[in-house]
Amino acid sequence: MQALPVLLLEAPLIHAAHLLQILLTLLPLALALIVAPAKIVLTLTP
Repeated sequence: MQALPVLLLEAPLIHAAHLLQILLTLLPLALALIVAPAKIVLTLTP
């Protein structure tokens, strides 16, 4: 029964690390989607 609390502690940590990895993977895409239209708007405005 000693392993159960360890599992309960590890699961959220692994989950958080996995979410962080996903966020770090999507961040450049999100930045590109935000920056690209902003650049277009800036170049179109006189």
